[in-house]
Amino acid sequence: MGEPVRGREGVALVLVLLLILALQLLAHGSLVLARQEMAASEAARRLLQARVAAEAGLNATPFLDASGTDTVGLWSRVVVSRGSVGWASHETRVTRLDRELWRLEGWGQVENQPWSMGLGRVIWIMDPVARVGAFGGVVQVGPEASVDLQGDLDASDVAPARAAPDPRCAPFEATLDSLFLSRAVPGLARDTTVGAVTPALGLLGPAELAERMGTVGPGAGTPSPSEVLGRCVLGDPWNWGDPTRPDRPCGTHWVAAWSPGGLRVVGGMGQGLLAVAGDLELDGARFDGVVLVGGQLHLLGGAELVGFAQAAGGVTVAAGSRARGSACASTLALDAARAVLGGPVLVPGGWIGPLEQ
Repeated sequence: MGEPVRGREGVALVLVLLLILALQLLAHGSLVLARQEMAASEAARRLLQARVAAEAGLNATPFLDASGTDTVGLWSRVVVSRGSVGWASHETRVTRLDRELWRLEGWGQVENQPWSMGLGRVIWIMDPVARVGAFGGVVQVGPEASVDLQGDLDASDVAPARAAPDPRCAPFEATLDSLFLSRAVPGLARDTTVGAVTPALGLLGPAELAERMGTVGPGAGTPSPSEVLGRCVLGDPWNWGDPTRPDRPCGTHWVAAWSPGGLRVVGGMGQGLLAVAGDLELDGARFDGVVLVGGQLHLLGGAELVGFAQAAGGVTVAAGSRARGSACASTLALDAARAVLGGPVLVPGGWIGPLEQ
């Protein structure tokens, strides 16, 4: 009777041993799985840290002090900032794609890690020469805009090589001549893109222009150079510089002004960039540079516009008045405006990434 009992005890012992072994295997498997999950979680945490740092790099962009863009060649990459967020560092880079489009990259790297993560955006930065070259005529209007030309639209001296020499345009002359000597620029051009969002300068629409530029009007006024003790008074809203005397204190002052409604300029003179949400009337006034008009542009009473204009609603040039195309004056005006308009504009849908080194 004793043998069957010992046999059952032996079987039970084997089963217990097998159960212990199974539990050990299960415990080991759980430990391995837990370690893998921990490693995955740690990798995900560090990846998130790197992404946060990359986003910080995109947002920390002191570049674009616009004048610094002139020295960056096509497809050149420049490191513009470095910093850190917690245990991760970030680096901001820009690559020039053309005169106005750039790829902005933010790179993040977690401390003591060999890899990094990058995110990118396409940004637009106003370039004076590119903007001037985009004008299809001395005055550019919408496709259905009204036109009344009794005065003169003169496109004969648009290129610097055809105009009276102006030493201020020396840095831009070669590029401007390459743009305008190779094609005929009419006095008037109709453009289907004018009027969709107006007034606009490239990707800078009315809201951006209003936000970045100083305000003048609406209403009427007479611009004139304002000097006190040999200095140009920049705080005067109707001091728009001195286009006829570049050697005077206000000769280097170029206005960048926005009018939220119609604006009437009666006599006087000025130079720079003028953007008007409504109609713009130059009555006996001279203005050198660029005007962007959401409504109609009226040149009356012997008024003279030297540069380029965009008028969505149309243009009237009365007898004795004229618009004279000038790539030089327009480029100088936009170059001066880079102080307020040179910051980057995010191109809609322009996300790139994640990027790899």
